[in-house]
Amino acid sequence: MKRTEKGLMQSRFIFLLCLISVMLLGLFARSFYLQYLESDFLNSEGDKKHIKHKTIPANRGSIYDKNGVPLAVSIPVYRLIVDPKTLLKRDNYSQLLSSLSKIISKPEREIDSEIRKRSSKRYFVLKRELRKSEVEIVRKDNFGNYIWLETFYKRFYPNGETSSHLLGFTDNEGRGQEGLEYALNKGLSGTNGLKKTLTDVHQKSIADVEIINDPIIGEDFYASIDIKIQHFAHEALKSAIEKNNAKGGSVVVMDVTTGEILAISNQPAGDLSLSKNRTPKYIRIKQSQISSSLAQHSNL
Repeated sequence: MKRTEKGLMQSRFIFLLCLISVMLLGLFARSFYLQYLESDFLNSEGDKKHIKHKTIPANRGSIYDKNGVPLAVSIPVYRLIVDPKTLLKRDNYSQLLSSLSKIISKPEREIDSEIRKRSSKRYFVLKRELRKSEVEIVRKDNFGNYIWLETFYKRFYPNGETSSHLLGFTDNEGRGQEGLEYALNKGLSGTNGLKKTLTDVHQKSIADVEIINDPIIGEDFYASIDIKIQHFAHEALKSAIEKNNAKGGSVVVMDVTTGEILAISNQPAGDLSLSKNRTPKYIRIKQSQISSSLAQHSNL
């Protein structure tokens, strides 16, 4: 009886030993397979999690008058981005809050409220357009990967309302909505580029890995407009409307020898580079005037 129990114990021990040996052999084989046979695949899969494709915006082309004076240009502008989820976990959160408050001249409690409302987010635009002095402070402080700057291009119209109805404006994505900005949008827009970027665990770009396609800058266009004559026509029409107590008016100045339009103005006008003039009501009022202007400029 004792021999039988002893033999049974030995059999169980041998079986268990064999089972453990098989498991260890399997683990060793799997480790060898992954390390030597599948290493390239695993490295590739790991890279996919940290390398992202990002669009490189193409700079929009400019519009000039016949003498090369800029009428519509794109200028670099910076927005302030924060990572709410990471910020709230920082031991020096209160100090960072104070720094942000000083940079953008906004009460700490308001910034704190905005960040906490987005506590699970990794990307939040704290301020859309920074002044030059604010940009310099952010760069100098070098906050790290939880507070950073992003560059975008904003359309700027140096001559204000003088040629606003003619030029029109672009939306937040840089697409022409009215006037020449709309009529020439395809050529002005250019073609966006594409790049591979290395990102950290928070999906924030660390460095560019490869430029797949360089962006193609939009075309520049030269109108037949002479901005000096345009300004004179605009002011003369404005004065005539006020003098005669009229509701509005239009003026066109042409070169009789070539048929080129040197100036065109509709009143009342408004600076479309100002967001307050981009309301649906304002656009509806100006639509007929803009369409008329474009029709007359179709051969420029």
